Amino acid sequence: MNGGTTHDAWRAEREETDRLCKEDPSLLTRESLLDPDFLHARVGIVGLDAGRPKGYLRYLPQDFIVEEVCENGEIVSVNPTRSVPDEGTGDHRTLLVNLIKVHLSTPNAIAQIATHLSIPETAIGYAGLKDAAAVTAQRLSLRDIEWPRVAQTKIPNIFLEPVTYGNRALERGGLKGNQFTIFVRTDAHESSERLRFLIEAYNRLGFANYFGLQRFGSRLEGHKVGCLMARGDVDGALRVFFTEIGPTDLPLFRQIRMKLAGCYGEWREMRKFIEPLPYTFSREIAVLDRLIAEPTKTINAWRDVQDAVRLMVNGYASWVVNRYLSKVQKAGDTIPDEIPLPLSASAEDRTFFVDFLSQDGVNDPMNALRYFPFLNIKPRKIPGRIFPHVHRVTKIDEGVAFALTLPKEANSATTYLMHLYRLYEGAPVPGWVKTTEVDTKRVVRMGDMDGIKKMFGKFESEAGASLDPTSYHSA
Repeated sequence: MNGGTTHDAWRAEREETDRLCKEDPSLLTRESLLDPDFLHARVGIVGLDAGRPKGYLRYLPQDFIVEEVCENGEIVSVNPTRSVPDEGTGDHRTLLVNLIKVHLSTPNAIAQIATHLSIPETAIGYAGLKDAAAVTAQRLSLRDIEWPRVAQTKIPNIFLEPVTYGNRALERGGLKGNQFTIFVRTDAHESSERLRFLIEAYNRLGFANYFGLQRFGSRLEGHKVGCLMARGDVDGALRVFFTEIGPTDLPLFRQIRMKLAGCYGEWREMRKFIEPLPYTFSREIAVLDRLIAEPTKTINAWRDVQDAVRLMVNGYASWVVNRYLSKVQKAGDTIPDEIPLPLSASAEDRTFFVDFLSQDGVNDPMNALRYFPFLNIKPRKIPGRIFPHVHRVTKIDEGVAFALTLPKEANSATTYLMHLYRLYEGAPVPGWVKTTEVDTKRVVRMGDMDGIKKMFGKFESEAGASLDPTSYHSA
């Protein structure tokens, strides 16, 4: 789905959900938030301290700020300098720009940039994915385009700042890490002594490098689909993809998933149920269109959602890693400095997780996944523990502000924070949350958000925002 189509789909869906809400507000109302540790258990994380105090994340976008740290150590700031590239540079094949965005995932932002600049998405390079529910800044490379055209382009929720020309496009993984400025809204039971002790301990010993909830999709179903694919059950994977109801789904989406289950296999009929919501169900529509055209070729059905397939297969690998780390922590054993990923072309790597793979019925994953060559599965290891660089922690009446830098190998900043708090997100906002607007940058004495607010206008609460279907990954 390109950027223009994405925006049109979002607008059409917003109109439809507004209409439905007027008819029956309960369809888009969640009665309460589930316990975070119940959700963590769904993705294999059961090794955390059950006595952690409550914390609420992302009430406002500026509560979660991500600034990319480039390979050379340069930090891509959310506050633009408004400088322009040096025209004297000889090679103009690649333009490096800073992307500052709010309320958008990186893939969605890339699609919109491609549409507004009339260039293919393949001409846009980036080093890492950044959160949708946040204010983020990262470096992009654009091929064969001059900076004035970029500087003059206006895109909702996006600011592009031309930086310099070069001759090399950015590639995934080409970053050093990410700098985070995060505000956790806490209840009255926060203990400064406890927090200080844990921060010092994690600085010294590191924290378990779990994969957080965002790795598994908005329904926490990605790993289930990926497991079935790795087992060779493509048809079973399709059924879960269409019909699995997420633990936090709104009543409207629960009803739709139930309808899809009731007529599963009748592809045209299924499509009718999701046509009114083309944004949330964009991937499902793409798969159904392929099934309608080629009803007997279920493997081909995934051809137009390759990014989703990658995320779901990686989600299964993440689930296995989480279960392994939980087992080690519960046993009180030492987490290895380095662990392999379970879906690997290396038999030795798979042997490391053989008990979990056998338990899941995943006996020959490389053979099962051979139908998806775009996965490009290679041996890879990740740190078992992450050592954060905490710049400053400041406690105020509304909560605690953190300024920290994590290496690119860290799976997410929320992984660090969930060791400290039982993290709640979304609607309804719990009564204990203080909703005063806080300038997180100013609290930790690392600048302010004045320029960003002038650029994007007033920020709305993230609590009522719809989940972006492209936001499977965090930074």
